[in-house]
Amino acid sequence: MKKITLKERVSYYLDDFFSRNPYSQIIGLVVLSVIIILFGAVGIRILADAKVNGSASRAIWYAFTHLIDPGAIASHENPPLGFLFVVFFITLLGILLMSLLIGLLTSQIESRISELKKGKTFVIESNHTLIIGWNNKIFTIVEELIRANENQASAKIVILADEDKETMEDAVKLKIDDFKTTKVIFRSGDPIDLASLEMVNFNETKAILIIGDEESNRSALDSDTRNLKVIMAILNHPNRRTEPFQIIVEVQNEENIQLFETLGKEVEIVFSCGIISRIVVQTARQSGLSLIYEHLLSFEGSEFYFVDVPKELSGKTYYSAMFAIDNGTLIGLVRNGKHKLNPPDEEIIRGDDRIIIMMEDDYPLKISYKSPPVLPDESKLSVDDAHIPERFLLVNWSREIAFILQQLDQYVSKGSSCLIFSEQEEEFANKYIKEVVGDLNNLNIEYKKGSPIRKKELLNIDPISFTSIIILSDQLLYDNLESSDAKTLIVLLILREIMQQYPERRSEVNISSEILSIKNKELATISAINDFIVSNKLISMIFSQISENRSINQIFRELFNPEGYEIYLKPVSYYLPINKTATFAELIASAKRRGDVALGIIQNTRKENNIRINLNKDEKFIVKDEDKVIALSE
Repeated sequence: MKKITLKERVSYYLDDFFSRNPYSQIIGLVVLSVIIILFGAVGIRILADAKVNGSASRAIWYAFTHLIDPGAIASHENPPLGFLFVVFFITLLGILLMSLLIGLLTSQIESRISELKKGKTFVIESNHTLIIGWNNKIFTIVEELIRANENQASAKIVILADEDKETMEDAVKLKIDDFKTTKVIFRSGDPIDLASLEMVNFNETKAILIIGDEESNRSALDSDTRNLKVIMAILNHPNRRTEPFQIIVEVQNEENIQLFETLGKEVEIVFSCGIISRIVVQTARQSGLSLIYEHLLSFEGSEFYFVDVPKELSGKTYYSAMFAIDNGTLIGLVRNGKHKLNPPDEEIIRGDDRIIIMMEDDYPLKISYKSPPVLPDESKLSVDDAHIPERFLLVNWSREIAFILQQLDQYVSKGSSCLIFSEQEEEFANKYIKEVVGDLNNLNIEYKKGSPIRKKELLNIDPISFTSIIILSDQLLYDNLESSDAKTLIVLLILREIMQQYPERRSEVNISSEILSIKNKELATISAINDFIVSNKLISMIFSQISENRSINQIFRELFNPEGYEIYLKPVSYYLPINKTATFAELIASAKRRGDVALGIIQNTRKENNIRINLNKDEKFIVKDEDKVIALSE
């Protein structure tokens, strides 16, 4: 065994001391200063005893003042040579020590500031909304929560992600100018790490939002697995609170929904791929529907609320209650924890029920005793068009394509067809359609390989011959959102050019497109197509709504399910006589007669579509043939 020298032993212990103690360097300088002062005081007494008059404390004082103040040496008149030598040596050492001390203090301060910038300090806020994860959805979620919190004096949002804190701050401030009454706090850390959850004070949260990974190089399984681990870290944390959490999580793979449901009632599931697929399908058949969803899902304007039954409505029939509420549109009831949209007219409202209503934020209910209006003669109204086969063109390949086709099959009439046109290999696509999509009842599927961004290839499939064209975001062939949206924009421009050559067919072809990034929606408007489905924005809005009221997820599940009530845009002639003056109450009554719930109306003007939702019951309007009613219908 090697013999350890004294020098090595001292070096080892000094290195150990300085590495373990964060303040060891400053402590070392203080100890060294004391040693210099003591030795300096001894030197002063030996070499200049007359100067200090034999006083040890005076010698120590001289040594101390010359150590910390280089100018003190000039204050002596005719000092003894020995005294001058000692204090000069002490002054030189003092300059060196002070330089080292200033450098160490500067280093410590910079290190502390650097730690603060990393976002590792404990969040002392309570009743805050915690967002876990970082992707393109974050900006809309924060923006919507800021709108929802406008009525609060001080609201807090905490964002935890495995990203640089300064990068997150700069990105959010670039997108959002005014935070109003909301304070947004950023913390950098791994959400699966228990210490990171403690850091953001997860036990004091109002709601926890866990968003998925939207990058195309990560599979839906990877995203769901990561989110599952985060929830387990929260629920199984050794220091978790006893009260239940309100956790809203994004699930991207339908097969994983059942797995997340086993986590208990504390978890609300948002199946993002399924929601977007259903909106894509609904929008492909109803032009303008995506804009209606944006209106209904935003905190700006009317929203869905669950409200305790006012005493004035207890014991009344549901039909009479629809007209007794002046400033809200009644759409359903909650009884024994179960919701029911559009119950029968004669349903008696009980005092322990809750009503589902669409109304302005923070508006108290205004109850009147108005009688239901007189309904128009039903024989003078139009009837629903007979279902006829439709032809769909599906451009690009998406990981949700199987779900989209299966949903489309539930909406269309028998004999409808869909041509898929993408760069995916034909052998793979046909095998996927056969094994994953399976046999469909109403929709016949055909696949053709080609490049949608080449005009000649797009012309070969005759796009103007289809009733609807759906352009999906091609996330599988591109490594980021911008590249996927860029391809979508190119396809839109080519389609616009083709449609300009056939103006007589343009109004008969409904074109809808999925856009991933919100900022690209403005660029896409130059194509003048019918609808833009900004998928990330819609999912973000849904997240924000559920975070404020988790019960509303029951409504969303039904709205995005073909078997329940959905939002439709129906001709106003189904409900009211054309070119007559009517009130919104009359529209509600006529829609109820046909089993629908009228939420609002789109009145076409020369400038733009005028979307009017949740009108006052007495408000009058002239019924025009081109008007559309926003209705909940089965």
